[in-house]
Amino acid sequence: MTDGHIKRIILENGDEQSKKTNVKALMTNWFMHKKHSVFKEICQQAIDLAMEHSPHDINWSAFDCWGSISKKGEWTKTHDHWPHPWSFVYYSDVSEGCSPLHFPNTTSAGGGYSVQPEKGELVMFPGWLYHGTMPQLVDFERVIVAGNLVYKV
Repeated sequence: MTDGHIKRIILENGDEQSKKTNVKALMTNWFMHKKHSVFKEICQQAIDLAMEHSPHDINWSAFDCWGSISKKGEWTKTHDHWPHPWSFVYYSDVSEGCSPLHFPNTTSAGGGYSVQPEKGELVMFPGWLYHGTMPQLVDFERVIVAGNLVYKV
């Protein structure tokens, strides 16, 4: 799997959401893991991480998984993924200065916490946590794969 391959798949699928979601950038359909093995592999990495860090033996499954490319000036509105227990973001391609993933109001003092993206990093967080990104300030296309996990019954 190469990160260039992920970007190519996202571009070939195109912007299917037209900025009508919380993602104000190019965004694919919601179920890329059902069509493309590289997205399914990323979902499996998230599932493995959830299994490793869950207090109980739970059978996890990917509910949805999409790709996004954010250009300069594009952003993601603050939102959550409730009722999904786990959400994830895989950073396929980022550069220094790309907008961080921000979790507002996550400290006891009411402040937030930000994760500066690194290429190849998989970030997982509880789906109920509010998160978003500020507008991209750098002239670089940030490429991500994101999704949600659910209990498999």
